Amino acid sequence: MDHDLTNICAPLISQNGHSQTIEQDQNLKHSGVVVKDMIWTCFFVINVLWVILLAMLFGLPAFQVTSSMSVQTLKDGQISMESESVRMRELFASAVLLCAAGGLFSFLWTNLLVLLAERAFRVLLLGPILSMSVVGILFLVKGHELISACCFVLALLGYCYYRWALPRINFAATTLKVACNALHEVSTSLIAAAVILISIQLLWCIVWGLAVFGVTTSLWNPKLTGENGETYLKRDCISTSIIKGQEEILGCICKGEVAFEHAECLHNDMQMSLTYNALLLLSLFWGCAVISNILHCTAAGAVADWWFSDSSDLQPKAAVAGAFRRAISTSFGSVCFGSLLVALLSTLRSMLNQIIKTKIPLVVSFFSCLLELVERCIKYFNKYAFCYVAIYGTDFMTAGKEVSQLFLDRGWTAVINDELTSWALKSGCLVGTAFCAILGMLLGSFFALTKSECMLIVFFGAVVGYWSCLLLSTLVESAVATVFVCFAEDPQALVESHPRHYMELMQIWVKIHGSLSVYNFKERVHV
Repeated sequence: MDHDLTNICAPLISQNGHSQTIEQDQNLKHSGVVVKDMIWTCFFVINVLWVILLAMLFGLPAFQVTSSMSVQTLKDGQISMESESVRMRELFASAVLLCAAGGLFSFLWTNLLVLLAERAFRVLLLGPILSMSVVGILFLVKGHELISACCFVLALLGYCYYRWALPRINFAATTLKVACNALHEVSTSLIAAAVILISIQLLWCIVWGLAVFGVTTSLWNPKLTGENGETYLKRDCISTSIIKGQEEILGCICKGEVAFEHAECLHNDMQMSLTYNALLLLSLFWGCAVISNILHCTAAGAVADWWFSDSSDLQPKAAVAGAFRRAISTSFGSVCFGSLLVALLSTLRSMLNQIIKTKIPLVVSFFSCLLELVERCIKYFNKYAFCYVAIYGTDFMTAGKEVSQLFLDRGWTAVINDELTSWALKSGCLVGTAFCAILGMLLGSFFALTKSECMLIVFFGAVVGYWSCLLLSTLVESAVATVFVCFAEDPQALVESHPRHYMELMQIWVKIHGSLSVYNFKERVHV
C-alpha cells in the first residue's frame, strides 16, 4: 500500500499499455458532433405542441368564461361582489425575507455538511440503530419479548451494515467535498440556469393545467340540471355562498341564476376517458422529467468541465452554457428517451392508484407498489446514465451499458455514496422547511397580520424553505454522481487539473481496496 501511495500522482496506465491524457481528450473532442436519439426529440416536440394546442384552443376560452365569473354572493336575490383587503406591503416584505432566508439557509447547510460530512454520515447510520435499540428496550420492559427481539435483530443488522460501510464513509465524505468544491466554482451560473429551468417547469405545469381544464370543460361539455329545471354547462356555473336573509348557505349560481341551494355544482356527465386521462398524465410527467434531467445534465456537464480543466483555465459561464447547450441540442433526444421511461411508469402507477381508490383490489395494490419500486430503480439508473450522456455525449442506450458495467465494478460504493449524501441533504430540506415556517410565523406576529394572512405566510415559508434546499440538494446530488463517474472512468485527468483533490480521493480509495489495480481505464472523449 505504501508503494501505491508513493505513486499516486504517477501517470495511470490503461490495460492496452498507454496513458490517456487531457490533451488526447481535447483533440478528440472536436472530432465531430452527432445529434443522439433524434427520434425521441421529435416525439417530445409533438407532445409539447399537442399540449400547447389544447391549452390555446380549449383552455384559454374556458378560462376566460370562468374568470369572468368571480366569487359572488347572493344577498336577498341580488348578486354582489365581495373583496377582502389584505396588506400587500407586509405580505410582500415577508415573502422577500423568507426567500432570502431560504437561500441563505440552504447555502449554510451545504457548507456545514461539507465541513462535518464524515460525522454527519456516521450520525445518519448510527441514529436508526440507537433508536431501534431504545424501542427494543421499551418493548422488553413492557413484556413484549418477541417484538423486542425483532427490534434488537434489526439493530444488529444495522450495526453490521454500519461496520461494513464504515471504510466507505470517508470516501463518500470526500466525494461530497470534491463535488461541492466543483459546484462552488460554477455555482452562480448554474444556480441561474436552475432557476430558469424550474420556472420553465412551473410554466409547463400551468400550460398543462390549462389544457386539462379546457379539455374537461369544453370537449366533454359537462352539464347539470338545476332545481328550476334548466340545463346549464358546468363551465357557466360556480359554487359559492348564498345569503338569504340572515342565513348563509352553499349554493350553485349559473348565468346569474340560482341553480341549486344547499348543494355544490355537480355535473352528471361522463368523465374523461381512461385513454385521454393517461395521455394527459404521460404528457405532464414527461415534460417535468425532461426539464429536471436537463438541469441534471447541465450540472453534470459543468462539473465534468471542472474535472477536466485547471481552475485557471475554467470559465464557469462558458462551462455551464456549454453543458446546457449540449443538453438541449445534441443530447436532448437522449434526455427525452430516458425521461419517457420514467414518465411511462409514473403514468401507469397513477392510473393504478385511481383504480385502487374505486375498487381497492389487492392485486392492483401489489402491482402499484411493484411499479413504484421499478420507477425508483430506473430513476437511480438514469441519474448515472445522464452523467455519461452529459460527460461523453453518448446516446442513452450506450450510456445505459456503461452504467451497467459501472455498477458491476463499483456498485456498492456508488449506492453508499448516494444514500449517505441523499439522507444528509433530505435532512437539510426538512430542517429548512421547519426553519422558514417558524420564521414566517414570527414575521406574521411582527407585522401583526391576521390569522389567515399569517397561515399564508407560514405555508409560503415552508414551501420556500423546502424548495430552496431541494434546489441546491439536486445540484449537489448531480455533482456527486458526476464526480463518482469521472473518478471511475478517468481519474488521471484530475491529476493534471486538481492534484490535491486527486490525492484525497485516491488515498481513501487505496485504504478501502488496497491497490490501484481495480481500475480499467478506457479511451474516453469528453465532449
